[in-house]
Amino acid sequence: MSEPTLPDVFKTILPQQFRENLSYAEIAFLEGAFTGEGWLLEPDNYFLLQAPSNRVKSNVIRADLIRWLCMDGEASKKVHPHGIQIQGAKISGDSLDLSYVSLPFPLSLEGCIIDCTVDLLGSKIPSLSFSGSDTWFISAGEAEISGNVSMGGAFSSRGGVYLKSAKIGGKLECSGGHFECQRSFGGPLDFSSAQIRGNVNLRQGFSAVGLVTLYGARIGGNLECDGKSSFKNPGGIALYAENVEVDGSLIFRSNSAQGRVDMRGIHVGNDLDCSGSSFSNPQKEALDLEGAEIKGSLVLNDSFSAVGEINLYRAHINGNLRCSHSKFNRSGGTALDAGEAQITGYVSFQGSSAEGEINLDGAHLQGDLDCIGAKFKTTGGAALSAAGTEIRGTVQLKAGFSADGEVNLKQAKIGGDLDCTGGDFSNPSGKALNGDRAEVQGSVLFTDGFCSQGEMYLEGIQIRQDLNCTAGRFGDVRIAYATIGKDFYWQNVQGDVGLNATDASVGTLCDDMSSWPRKGRLHLAGFSYGSISSQTRDAESRLAWLDRQQEFASQPYLRLAKVLSESGDTDGAKLVVAELERRTRLEGRRRILQRPARWLRVAEDELSDASVGYGIYPLRAVRIECCLIGLGWIIYRRAQLRGAMVPTDKDAFAEFRATGRAPTYYPPFSPLIYALENSLPLIKFGQDDHWQPADPPGLSAISHSSHSGFRAKFKLWLFKHLRVKITSANALRWLRWIMIALGWLLATFFVAGLTGIIRTS
Repeated sequence: MSEPTLPDVFKTILPQQFRENLSYAEIAFLEGAFTGEGWLLEPDNYFLLQAPSNRVKSNVIRADLIRWLCMDGEASKKVHPHGIQIQGAKISGDSLDLSYVSLPFPLSLEGCIIDCTVDLLGSKIPSLSFSGSDTWFISAGEAEISGNVSMGGAFSSRGGVYLKSAKIGGKLECSGGHFECQRSFGGPLDFSSAQIRGNVNLRQGFSAVGLVTLYGARIGGNLECDGKSSFKNPGGIALYAENVEVDGSLIFRSNSAQGRVDMRGIHVGNDLDCSGSSFSNPQKEALDLEGAEIKGSLVLNDSFSAVGEINLYRAHINGNLRCSHSKFNRSGGTALDAGEAQITGYVSFQGSSAEGEINLDGAHLQGDLDCIGAKFKTTGGAALSAAGTEIRGTVQLKAGFSADGEVNLKQAKIGGDLDCTGGDFSNPSGKALNGDRAEVQGSVLFTDGFCSQGEMYLEGIQIRQDLNCTAGRFGDVRIAYATIGKDFYWQNVQGDVGLNATDASVGTLCDDMSSWPRKGRLHLAGFSYGSISSQTRDAESRLAWLDRQQEFASQPYLRLAKVLSESGDTDGAKLVVAELERRTRLEGRRRILQRPARWLRVAEDELSDASVGYGIYPLRAVRIECCLIGLGWIIYRRAQLRGAMVPTDKDAFAEFRATGRAPTYYPPFSPLIYALENSLPLIKFGQDDHWQPADPPGLSAISHSSHSGFRAKFKLWLFKHLRVKITSANALRWLRWIMIALGWLLATFFVAGLTGIIRTS
């Protein structure tokens, strides 16, 4: 390569201060500026620097020479449209001051060592490149660059780059660059309020130590920070991008940030993708997206990790929130806060883990909440909180999902199912799941290996479809005041479970005896169900079920009786009502303190039960009456044969005693009619008026001398001590009085039972 020569056009206009001591690099720089070929320090150029010459053998280019070429009106006209292109030189001086200069050509200082400050404040330049250069402080605030600005490759800055309020017509390329700030103020990279029409590339090994500021910037393309980029400012803000507008995507893949990444109020026209990245700002916000508006999805997938809080409070995401297979860690605090966020798509934590609370309180989700296989853990709070959240799709807390801490769905609205199949919920000292007054349009599933340590609190929940607890393991389940539109499955339930269904309402009760809580652990007051679908739906079994209640309540018995009656089991319904009456009277007697009154009540209740079954079985009195009439018939028949029933008329009595028969004109004695007349009040056939008991003058003329042996002696004993005594006049009179009294009593209970006067429930 030939030795460079100074172009003639510069010889006459070159200031005296530069004429006598131009270096090879400076001559080559001026030649390249004129020809448009630039100057590159290659091996051939190094050879020229070593060759004998009367020129200064150096690769140093003075900053003042560059400034003269740009600022001198006549000299700048001689510069080729390709502009100033310097590669591999050392720029020295106090400052390269091009502030408020309008350059008609590009400025490119690539691979250079720039020891001085570069001042481009308010300047206008077609394009600007410092790629691969080692620089001190570059100030280009309010500059207008029509094309691209490049600070990539092996670029490094020790004093920071200042692009505040700059306008860049192309892209800002900082990929692979290293930015630090060793000055006492400012940060390594500041393009706050800048307007950039193309992409901003902070990728492929980009690194920054200190605060990177994008506050209020407007980016027409993508903001790309992927490819193992690094932001470091431990204990402070590593990236400040509040109120930034990005028309394209914000790509933050596979990079790391130590310190807070502040993107509050950012507007992203497409996705914000942080897949595989690592954020660290312990006990504080690691990534702050409060109030952000993201037209696409927010992606925190594929081994994304954060030590510190992810803040999505009141963020608007028009796509999905994807947090699958990621790790969130903020022990003792909130790991991810998406409270009151608006998310048009779904939210996925599939396969992720979190130590700290995942907060979705008051958020609105148009799709599903997918936590399949996720593992959430917290200390002293909620592992997952979605209180008041509106979820149009399904909530999936299943298939390996585990929560060490409360899962809070209080007053949540779920458009699909709440599916906790195979989930593991643990909060032994409190509520494992809080579904207080939640609304679920589909079914709630706690099935197939579901396990909870702690209370399943579903008080007041409204479930349009089923509540299925088949094959689940529970501590306590509270569905008081709940409304379940269809079936309530309580089958093959494991563990010592307490069930509180106070004032709950279900369509069909599907249970089995092995799943019933032990006595004292069941609460059914006000529990309502339309039917029973179970092998144990007979009255006896269901009464054993009701007997396991902690306290007696009448409503469960009435509901069971109604359900049995509507299913056609009227006998079972009566049995239940009878048991209800018995229990009601027993509870009533317990409240009576005075012992005589209690005994009187016991007698009354026992008589009511025996006679008409508390009014539920009024025909029981008829059967007793029939037995009483039959007994009277037998006794009066024996008395007739013995002659112990005599006419009440004097003349008829005399003839009866004389002949053993009543006169023919006298009404004959009928034992059946006589017993019937004494047993049934207000019924008179005349027998009671014409016949009465009286002892005969002696025994009947039966010879007893011929009887011998055990059989004869037994008959004699039976004749003397049983038949004779029962058919004596005194015994017959007592029998008559008793039959009359019992007849009135049984008739009274029969009428009272038939009309419902006796029943109090």
